[in-house]
Amino acid sequence: MIDEEPTRSFLIRSDNGGRDWEHWSTIAYDPAGIICFGEPALGRTANGTLVCMMRTHHQPRRRHQNLWFAYSTNDGESWSRPEPTKLWGYPADFTLLKDGRMLCTYGHRREPWGVWGCISEDGLTWDPANEFVIREGGIAPKDKVPHLYWHIGYPTTIQLQDGRLLTVDHRWTDEEPFVQYVVGVLWELP
Repeated sequence: MIDEEPTRSFLIRSDNGGRDWEHWSTIAYDPAGIICFGEPALGRTANGTLVCMMRTHHQPRRRHQNLWFAYSTNDGESWSRPEPTKLWGYPADFTLLKDGRMLCTYGHRREPWGVWGCISEDGLTWDPANEFVIREGGIAPKDKVPHLYWHIGYPTTIQLQDGRLLTVDHRWTDEEPFVQYVVGVLWELP
């Protein structure tokens, strides 16, 4: 067992344009010390609900699990009980689409490697039947970068005026020297 407090996801706010910040609320925390909630992605649905998708790992092995989700109907003052989704990957990012649906993008750091997306009609329900691949690959050879070969993703997405989407993330080069770089993918909704 790791002798430290598990990671919690929390919200901070500023009332003076970012000069000072204060803790506003805890989004997710496991007082039993088993689940660590990190790298929260925040978004706001078409009806104004704040949503948060979180990367998790479970002690004592720090095993990664599916993304967990919570929401707030009072601008983040309090949050729903965090629940696991059936989406696997990390970390996540949200984009409110022009048609009111919510897009979640995330790195998929296991076979098949790449960056994935999932569409939710309301931003509150996440069904793996709505998952799709935005781009494949991006890992380095395990024997060349043994401790970081899998470190891909951290996507962020914007929707352009014409409706297409631009997702930017990082990946590894395909040839030596193996270095990470930022790549953008221009795509359309499936």
